[in-house]
Amino acid sequence: MPIEEFKAVDWKPFRKAFPVLFGARRITSLDAGEGWRTLLWDLCVALEARAQTQIANDEEPIRVVQVKQKFGGLRCYLNRHDEIADCLIDAAEAIAEKTCEACGALAKARRIEGWISTFCPKHVELALDYEIWRLNKDP
Repeated sequence: MPIEEFKAVDWKPFRKAFPVLFGARRITSLDAGEGWRTLLWDLCVALEARAQTQIANDEEPIRVVQVKQKFGGLRCYLNRHDEIADCLIDAAEAIAEKTCEACGALAKARRIEGWISTFCPKHVELALDYEIWRLNKDP
């Protein structure tokens, strides 16, 4: 079964490259598919710049609390509301709605065995094959 097709983003490089953004003591979860890695990286570049500006202005900087996939879409939660950061996140979430979580190709959200995921046709087929295999492996 080609489950290796569905890899999660490795967050270690993000934590290293964006020390303010990922400096929160309490990050609840970082969970997104590898297909969204470039989108997430670009978002983090912009958010880290915003956080650095806030520090330069003696403001409390924004920090990531949680990143996840929910109902087929990207969700990114921060420690506090910030209008500029919210706009950046909204834009990334809109792009993620059309981006395969597994490979980054053009995609749309689909329900697969009760879960809503955003996959391209190839990864929909692989996900369906995996679900059939999983359901039938231990009768």
